[in-house]
Amino acid sequence: MLIQILTDDLRPLQQYESYEGPVILLQDAVYVAKEIKVSYPGFDVYMLESEFLASGIKTSDYYNIIQPEQWVELCANFNPVLTIQ
Repeated sequence: MLIQILTDDLRPLQQYESYEGPVILLQDAVYVAKEIKVSYPGFDVYMLESEFLASGIKTSDYYNIIQPEQWVELCANFNPVLTIQ
């Protein structure tokens, strides 16, 4: 499974607290990357480079910056893909 998060509201993530796997941050979720990684240490957090650049946030150890091709590859390799908005 792969989880895509588009919101800065962490409440919907509570049901996945034991999940260990890839999580892609998009849209407003990029602004809470640190909180997500600290609250859910099993998440392997990714962020698209375009989202990172648009956000103006600083580089961090809390997430990995990826290209669109890598995003597609992750989605193809981890099914199902769950999107939390």
